[in-house]
Amino acid sequence: PEVEYTGTWVQRSQSKQWAERASGYKLLEELLRGSEATAACEELNAHQSKLVEEKNPTALEALAGALAAFAEAVPGLEPRVTPVVKDVVEKFLVTRAEKTALRVLVVAVERCEAPVVVAAMLEALKPSPTKKLPRGILMKRTAACLGALKHLISLFGPKRVSPKLLTKPVGELLKETDKGVKEAAYGVFLELHAWYGAVESLAEGVPEKQLAELKRRCEQAGKPEAPRVATHFYRSEKPEEVKAAAAAPLLQDAEEILRKLPSGWADKVAGLSKWQERKGELEKLTELCRKFPVVKYESGYQGVQATLCRLLKTDANAQVQGEAAQIAGLLAQRIGKEFEKHTRQILPLLMVKLREKNAGLLRHVTKAVDEILAFCPSEAGFECLKSALADKNPAAKKEGCLAVSRALKAEGLVGAPVWEKVAKSLVAAVRVVAVDPDKALREVATSTLTALISTLGIASEPWVKAEVNKLPENRRAGVLQGSAGAPAPVASSGADPVVGAAGPARGRATGAAV
Repeated sequence: PEVEYTGTWVQRSQSKQWAERASGYKLLEELLRGSEATAACEELNAHQSKLVEEKNPTALEALAGALAAFAEAVPGLEPRVTPVVKDVVEKFLVTRAEKTALRVLVVAVERCEAPVVVAAMLEALKPSPTKKLPRGILMKRTAACLGALKHLISLFGPKRVSPKLLTKPVGELLKETDKGVKEAAYGVFLELHAWYGAVESLAEGVPEKQLAELKRRCEQAGKPEAPRVATHFYRSEKPEEVKAAAAAPLLQDAEEILRKLPSGWADKVAGLSKWQERKGELEKLTELCRKFPVVKYESGYQGVQATLCRLLKTDANAQVQGEAAQIAGLLAQRIGKEFEKHTRQILPLLMVKLREKNAGLLRHVTKAVDEILAFCPSEAGFECLKSALADKNPAAKKEGCLAVSRALKAEGLVGAPVWEKVAKSLVAAVRVVAVDPDKALREVATSTLTALISTLGIASEPWVKAEVNKLPENRRAGVLQGSAGAPAPVASSGADPVVGAAGPARGRATGAAV
């Protein structure tokens, strides 16, 4: 049973038990949203420097909620905005409280305008003279901050989040060797490109090599199909639009799509005798997934999971299986982390389908795998890839290697913490494939191994060198030396690659509405 804690929020926040501290932060959020908001603001202001030392992920998430309520409730946020923004960048953007942290930044820009908020964000990235951070932590923080800047541009537009505020410091980061930071910096310029159609004139001071790469990426992105329109405004700017924005949730409304399906849909699909009928019922859910960018998690997804698993495992028709795989990927993309527990049952079945010779089915399966790994990243998900890498079927091994390569390039996975947990086992599994008797398979696996070591920056790790030393002598040096930038293979033999996973991201700092 859930423990009911007593005492003031301040008393609870000083507890040695993280659950009690979390309850204190939730109580604080309630106070900040209620009639005692003014007094609660003063209390939080007095204890803020101590509170941000919190380390427990669940308690941090609750504290972020309180900080979001504080940003809304405190009278006269301007004098306090800089420490609030710095705390958000330093403590919350790289945690699972990321969505709430982004909401704090959005409110800060609405109330205090972009120049002061952007300045505080960039200030938080400067190395502390008193506390030296490990490079890995600093790089993750920097990449997350750049993602947040891109997000603010997407909401407020460059007329408010002016390029003059950030192109020079962001341009400097294009030279960074850390791939996560570099990709996030390019992401900021590409967001500006989506508004202006060209950003070369804004890239003042960017070195020639990086400027050439930026132009290439802009050309690849193409011209904006339609003029972009800001969806958020300064609260002092347009009273009528601010009022409407304040009444709407900052996150786009999530749709409960299962309620739009016929009653007993999941059971009905499995019971239909004709494959055309099964496919037709599945297409109803596919259409709903495509129609609504953000889907709300509901209890009925256990039944959906069971139906998808049954069809993937036992249905004899490739088109039905392909539709089931497509739905699994779309649900992972639209729902996000809450769907992850269901992907643990679906992914093993998708791994088996990587042996498929049917190009259409393989295309749906590989795309679903990419979307699940990108939008529901978990240690279990990546461990599941090892079953494909260890498969006796050469085609499955090849597709497993290609899935790893595409995941390394997926926007939502660049610099993600999950890589630290799975790097060792993935390197070992890919290395085994790299000594396969099949020459073509060896080449794919070697390229994947090189990209894996390079992208994760682990070439100097003793265990990596031990694994590489198990390769034939003539290829060892090539793998480690090639780690300095060799491109990874990404295209599946049956699929269009999903790099960064197509479709809108759920509340990430990559342009989704938060």
